[in-house]
Amino acid sequence: MIYMSFSNAATIFVTMFVLSIVPGPSIFVVIIRTMASSLTQGLITILGIVVANMLFILLVVFGIGALVASMDGVFVMVKYAGSAYLVWSGIKLLSTKVKQVELEQVDASTWHNNFTAGFIITITAPRAILFYVSFLPNIIDLSKTSRFDILLLMAVATVAVGGAKLPYALLAYKLSSFLQEEKPRRVLNLLAGVVMIIIGLMVALKA
Repeated sequence: MIYMSFSNAATIFVTMFVLSIVPGPSIFVVIIRTMASSLTQGLITILGIVVANMLFILLVVFGIGALVASMDGVFVMVKYAGSAYLVWSGIKLLSTKVKQVELEQVDASTWHNNFTAGFIITITAPRAILFYVSFLPNIIDLSKTSRFDILLLMAVATVAVGGAKLPYALLAYKLSSFLQEEKPRRVLNLLAGVVMIIIGLMVALKA
């Protein structure tokens, strides 16, 4: 039985879509990853962002969200670990040597790197879990949610968050599609590396 009404689902969708489409660190990660790799890898970055949101939803639905939100020490450790990964990822981009024959090939580790980058940029944001903890209980009665409600909620969040990020990935792909020669790609990798390092430092320094 589905307890969540259409109006509740619509409210959740609109709220999450509007919040997700506003430019921020996650948007920049999607853009940079798409331009430095490919549209497919940009979509994988979005998948990492979506999965992190799914985790937050499950924590709130099963009553663990408030506990997690109060664990400042855990969030600090996650934040700095995530920041270190993003900086390291940027350094890797800076040191990557682009070869003409490799422009159409994606390194085997790229899938993991891009998914992890999207996941980390979301999971290291304490405000995200605080949003879910304060928002969802005010929209639906979590004590009455069924298995179908949880699946519907996750589907709505997936479409809202993923749909908000997708245009940025498509735009980045269009902008980078003509940068297939070795020299422009090298410049793009350098730019992507610098941006990733800056984002990593922003994650570490933000409240």
